[in-house]
Amino acid sequence: MSASKQLLARILWLVALLCSGAPATRGVILFGTEGNTTPPTEELADSGWQYQGVWGDFLGTPIAPRFFLTAAHIGNPGVLVYNGISYTVIRTIFDPAESDLRLYEVSTAFPTFAPLYTSHDEVGKPLVVFGRGTQRGEPILFGAENELRGWYHGGGAGTRRWGTNTVTGVVADGPDDELLYASFDAGVSPNEAHLSGGDSGGGTFIQEGGVWKLAGINYAIDGPFSPDGSDAKKFDAAFFDASDFYLRTQEHPPVYTFLPGPGPVPSAFYTTRISSRTGWLYSVTDPLGDLDADGTPNLGEYGQHLDPAAADVSQVPQLGREGDALTLTYRKRTTATDLRYLVESSQDLASWSPAGAQEQIVSTEGTVQTIKATVPISGGRLFLRLRIARP
Repeated sequence: MSASKQLLARILWLVALLCSGAPATRGVILFGTEGNTTPPTEELADSGWQYQGVWGDFLGTPIAPRFFLTAAHIGNPGVLVYNGISYTVIRTIFDPAESDLRLYEVSTAFPTFAPLYTSHDEVGKPLVVFGRGTQRGEPILFGAENELRGWYHGGGAGTRRWGTNTVTGVVADGPDDELLYASFDAGVSPNEAHLSGGDSGGGTFIQEGGVWKLAGINYAIDGPFSPDGSDAKKFDAAFFDASDFYLRTQEHPPVYTFLPGPGPVPSAFYTTRISSRTGWLYSVTDPLGDLDADGTPNLGEYGQHLDPAAADVSQVPQLGREGDALTLTYRKRTTATDLRYLVESSQDLASWSPAGAQEQIVSTEGTVQTIKATVPISGGRLFLRLRIARP
């Protein structure tokens, strides 16, 4: 796990610990209103509220008949309560890319589940976000004129709440792992949302083709902040203008960076990007399916670092011949530590066995290796195939 990831995960997790056991109140801090504790209506109807299950003190989202998704750093209460029914976890699936996503398999099937946002065009798109974090606290007043800059995190957590925002950008958080972030901007809407402690694991939804789809899982926020750059005076807040304050940019030892004006300098929340992990997600929830109908099953798409939602036959394994040998050139995802790559041979296309191939790394680009497997031809016909499997 990267240093930045450790810091970001700590922010929401520690605040959540401080709030545990407090009376149930509102979560998701809003710019112009105190509540949004009932399902969104009108143009925001069916925008994800119906897919949020209660996961201990947090939220989880079903994404397949027997799988739900939440944040890894919030722990495992063992039971998801979804539309009033308890679903017991029977298996935990860790993301080999070390993202903050955690998949859980349950013993009985969900009646409904959220579709996934698989496109990579999230920036600039409106979103709806859900959480169970702290309520909005006291206003942050700054300067001689006591101008409002934002709000401290308040007390309590537990009640589901929603808000809106727009995806501001994308930031890398490790190989094959990205975060969407959204800034807390003044004057956009009374429902403009920021997150706080306890909102981890909630879903972030974006609309596509008239359908709201899960685009992220709540992960972290900017902070803590300080009025003078000292750790002794640090605090957590939802800022629509943090200029002239200090933001902690390193935890050990604590380092604070001054945020110069003129403002506004809004703080942001971060949600783990679903579209960067769809290969892994579909490889677990539907390994033999073929989402993009290009002939490569979802497990194969994941193992070869392909997009399961975009047909691409040009990247499938390529067969060749070099003298008295056959070659099979294929792509291998280096971060897929949960997979085995097996080159198999056959003389009749019915019986397959390990080919005993000599393998060579042709190239490496990011987290993708191009491998050439060479197998001598002996005794007539020879067929090769690549089999990708989980141990």
